[in-house]
Amino acid sequence: MTKNCRDILISLVALAVIVFGIRYHVMRERLRHADLHSWHQQENATAFGGNLQDASVEWGDPREEKAEGITYRYSDDSFAITIDRNSNTSESHTRETLRHEVCHVATWGDEHGPKWQACMSQRID
Repeated sequence: MTKNCRDILISLVALAVIVFGIRYHVMRERLRHADLHSWHQQENATAFGGNLQDASVEWGDPREEKAEGITYRYSDDSFAITIDRNSNTSESHTRETLRHEVCHVATWGDEHGPKWQACMSQRID
């Protein structure tokens, strides 16, 4: 390989790294401002015909539970879903985490049992 060819190849690789880095940053910034509650409502409408109990959905840091997301049920029977912003780095991954948590709302008390597993198997697109 000639020096000129090698220099062009190195330049193209460097350009590709820059372009993909910018793309990743733009996608992460867009994800950071996503309306997670509207995603929950879309999942409810699509998968549950709008019959699933509503839940608040927010970005958070559930690292103490070592989870990508976590669902809480409060004493008034309301639900809250926390999505970990550090481990959910793409829209598709975040939506899958939300689907996982929505199935917890739908099958509360079953943890990852048969009802929850059936819910998840119906969510696969």
